[in-house]
Amino acid sequence: LQGIPGTGADKSDKGGEHDGGNSPDDSQPYAIPTIYNATYIGHGQKGFDGANKNTVLHIRDNAGSRYYNSAFLDFGGATVLIEGLAGSTGTSAERAVSAYSSVFDNEFHVGPSSDFQLELEDNTFYCVGRQEALGDGSLCTAGCTTYGGSSGKDHFDNGMFTNPDLDNDYLDCAQALPIRTLVREDLAFDPAVPDQTVSVDPRPAASGALLASNRTQADGFFSAAAYQGAFAPGDNWASCWTGLSRLGYFPTCDLATAPDAIPDNTANLLFLNETKLVWEGPACGINVYAYDLLRSTDAADFSGSTFVEDDDTDLFATDTDTPLSGSAFFYLSRGQNACGSGSLGITSNGTERSAP
Repeated sequence: LQGIPGTGADKSDKGGEHDGGNSPDDSQPYAIPTIYNATYIGHGQKGFDGANKNTVLHIRDNAGSRYYNSAFLDFGGATVLIEGLAGSTGTSAERAVSAYSSVFDNEFHVGPSSDFQLELEDNTFYCVGRQEALGDGSLCTAGCTTYGGSSGKDHFDNGMFTNPDLDNDYLDCAQALPIRTLVREDLAFDPAVPDQTVSVDPRPAASGALLASNRTQADGFFSAAAYQGAFAPGDNWASCWTGLSRLGYFPTCDLATAPDAIPDNTANLLFLNETKLVWEGPACGINVYAYDLLRSTDAADFSGSTFVEDDDTDLFATDTDTPLSGSAFFYLSRGQNACGSGSLGITSNGTERSAP
């Protein structure tokens, strides 16, 4: 999340700027990070000074990069600028057509699943200024110097939107916000600076584009995730301990301004004795007014579960029922507030559990 801009001309203008060797531009070292499930939020669509330079990704100086399953939202400039030489070769443009050398770290194979040193695959881009101006699936390959490009540099289109195999999606600004909440202050009195974010819930919006991904990751190093972006549907792992949380950027439930601010996951559900269960509420952040405790005879399926407690205000429950011989009971807890019921958590394959 791009923070308060400084007084410099660039105003923290890039979501990610990737640089490698630059003496000369086509020299080593190569910088080729592999990044899964990132969430980047830009400065928005206000026409402040330098808004066109608010680029999502700028890949230059012989760097590459490999982004998968990620979400990039609300930038005023270009989607991706890949600097290169004429003919789509040289410097970073060369990384988009060059074979990747596999890298091994101890016993883990952490090389990519394809052959290129620069690749963007299975990502979602939302509301980006240059894409809105283009009105099609092109990347910024002409007129890019006014959208954050370096003077005298050619820019390469690696086909991330036009190649369907790469499975990148662009959502225009008129479509629904794919995260739960993003509220900006209105600094109309100061047109030279962006409208700063005052509240954000970065979890995927209900029925939104980030809830699912077509990518299956099983390389022995990265864990699979069935969603896009940095946050699972029901888990804001950044609550409590991060600067965003401590500075009050995460919303509490307000039906008028933050209707999607449902609670984070509960934690540490356990038996206190043979019939009494206890659990902990979310560590901090979004308010919780009541709790449910659900019981199922199938650990993998809570869709037809029984409510041991429904809308109770304490953090314990008693269940005197006993399972049939040869079977077992399984339990999950969740929080509720005026905005709705929180998540029951994520299954081992990365999908969110469903329940009544």
